[in-house]
Amino acid sequence: DLQMAIWGNDLPKVMTAGRMAGVRVRFPFLDPDLAQFTGMLPKHYKVRGLKKRYLFKRAVVGLLPHETLNKTKHGFGVPVSEWVRTDRRVREAILDPLFSSHSFLRTWLTETGVQRIVDEHMRGDWDYGMWLWALMMLERWLETHRGGCRYV
Repeated sequence: DLQMAIWGNDLPKVMTAGRMAGVRVRFPFLDPDLAQFTGMLPKHYKVRGLKKRYLFKRAVVGLLPHETLNKTKHGFGVPVSEWVRTDRRVREAILDPLFSSHSFLRTWLTETGVQRIVDEHMRGDWDYGMWLWALMMLERWLETHRGGCRYV
């Protein structure tokens, strides 16, 4: 979890979002001494049945509101949809590959169809942010793994 989810995914997203927002981000619970200490604790201190972060929650009872301690976990969503609408760099990074004359996706999608999705997204008629992201990632994957070959 530390190496894959946190180090390879969560931290880069949080750090990038913080940098873009001009916010300095710190991770006190990833302090090496604290991580080493908690890593040596028996699992029953960390998980009780379906309750995760058991010891942490017990330690901060009275410091954090009941609602905070008992809320369900949710991921850190990257606001791709908003960034496409408001940040020229993100918009170009996502849309340029889709509208490139060398786009592999032109085999399956028309430029008119992609443009319609982009227009509706930019007007706020519908949220196609994740679709645009997925199309850009597919285009990049095809570009990398098809080596100029125009068929799959």
